[in-house]
Amino acid sequence: GFAIAEVHVGFATHFLQVAGEFVFQLAAANGLADLCALVGMSESGFSRFFQRTTGNTFTDYLTHLRISKACQLLLHTDQYVNSVCQEVGFRNIAYFNRRFLELKGATPTEFRRTATTK
Repeated sequence: GFAIAEVHVGFATHFLQVAGEFVFQLAAANGLADLCALVGMSESGFSRFFQRTTGNTFTDYLTHLRISKACQLLLHTDQYVNSVCQEVGFRNIAYFNRRFLELKGATPTEFRRTATTK
């Protein structure tokens, strides 16, 4: 019962942490449908499993991964923000800027400027 569910959730959470970069690359390149096909689940079944396991929707999880990767690129490269946006899988710069601001409390440009002046 509970112990098995706890182990299952713990394993799934650990798996997602370890597989985060793989999930990021696969989903960014191919989308949810290909990821679901790879694990042998329907999109709706995978989405329910993912949210139940992680507490986040797959879209939110992927957005957090993308923004995290964008932060790394902004801090460690001189790439233009638009280039970072494209590299991490956002197709629209305005949407990228809006989501970045929501999650980080600063625009990508402000984030880079603040981080480099510390």
